Amino acid sequence: MSEKDGRTGYDRIIEGGVQVLVVATPLAFGTVHDWSSSVMEIIVFIVFGAWSVKSGLRFGAGMSWPLLALLTAGLTLPLLQIVPLPAGIVRLVSPSLVDLYTQVGAPGQEGWMPLSMNTRATIEEWFRITAYVLIFIVVASHYTTTGQVKKLCRTIVAVGAFLTVFAALQFATWNGKLYWVFPVREELAAAGHRFWGPYINRNHFAGYLAMVVPIAYALFLHRIAVKQQASSRQSQGFTQQLLILTSSVSLTVMGLSSIAMIAAIFGSFSRGGIVAFTAGTACFSLMVLSRRSTRSVAGAFAPIAAILLVSIMALLWPRVEHRFEAITDVERIKRFDIWKDAGGILYDFPILGTGLGTFRFAYPRYQTENTALQFDHAENDYLELATELGSAGVLLALGTAAAYLGAVYPAWRQRKNRFVLLLTAGGIASCCALAVHGAVDFNFRIPANALLFSIIAGITIATARNVRSAKRRDHAV
Repeated sequence: MSEKDGRTGYDRIIEGGVQVLVVATPLAFGTVHDWSSSVMEIIVFIVFGAWSVKSGLRFGAGMSWPLLALLTAGLTLPLLQIVPLPAGIVRLVSPSLVDLYTQVGAPGQEGWMPLSMNTRATIEEWFRITAYVLIFIVVASHYTTTGQVKKLCRTIVAVGAFLTVFAALQFATWNGKLYWVFPVREELAAAGHRFWGPYINRNHFAGYLAMVVPIAYALFLHRIAVKQQASSRQSQGFTQQLLILTSSVSLTVMGLSSIAMIAAIFGSFSRGGIVAFTAGTACFSLMVLSRRSTRSVAGAFAPIAAILLVSIMALLWPRVEHRFEAITDVERIKRFDIWKDAGGILYDFPILGTGLGTFRFAYPRYQTENTALQFDHAENDYLELATELGSAGVLLALGTAAAYLGAVYPAWRQRKNRFVLLLTAGGIASCCALAVHGAVDFNFRIPANALLFSIIAGITIATARNVRSAKRRDHAV
């Protein structure tokens, strides 16, 4: 029975749902509005439900038990923050919160209070985080064949390429409105802030593409390998000629998509996006060059990539250089001011934080710079996590990252299948790109970007641990 014949209705719901999420979430303004975020969560819960029924909640080889335990603990911590506790216990772990409740005459008067400064915000953010974790578990457990992985990764690259083309069209015909219909703030509608596609913030547009590019690299290099192997065969029958032609077309499409997305990242003039892209590319290059079976393929690609990158840099560098020079512009709002003031939150709420999703409520009490402006995020995902979940949340996040890498990297080192090696390297590089960007922005608080990160992380661990080498060789399509 072929893979297609063996597909069930549950498989179609699972894989179709993941495809819908990949396509729709960035188009819905990055899914930053409550309605779109709710729709995203509903689709994720439907997909997870279908997977649960199909699998009986049996986790695939892609999920390690330490990783699953840490993810569960991470989801449990915010729930503890919304449970009313005796004032004595709260004072023990968060004395500043008791003082705050006393000042405003909030729940503390009755002797019971939650650890979260705003339980509604914590619940809303918890549902989003839960959706990311559930989709990660589904993808990591369900995807077990090269066909499934390729289809999902091609969709991811196709969406990135479409966003790039759309951004270029919108830039060329800019009328001050996203999708030519939805108006944006006057200061954002200025000429220098138009290259961002359907996103409201160009940094998040660049962050999304920085995750997609390494996946495109992996598929591109795999097609090079397919073409090389097909061309090297002595027998050049119709099947082999068709394979070479297909590989050539795929190479062209994937190559042009990669070039366009890289140009869009630089064209967005997002400093964090450019640094994230550079980090992702460096990570991918180091991993590919460290394995003999992929080193030869990368060697054939390297000169072309260098020429293209230099060409893009030469074309856009004057504007890019100006953006980086602006870091020292004293007239600009500096992230350092936000980070310095956020340190006060860390000092007062060191153990369990102010509550998941509550930075925008806590920060005004500590804000000393740019007081006329309201900041919903810390412009640093890690600092924001620390303020909201405290040292406990930071330790859980570090443990989860370590458990993930501990499950993926050793498995990757043991694999020999070229597709597995390339795709796993691309996935790790994608995660690396957004992780770097998170140090100077809040991409992880943008649902479309966080969801794509979760899906890529899931498909990466699934590829490294689930996808087995088929009887046919690597060049099989």
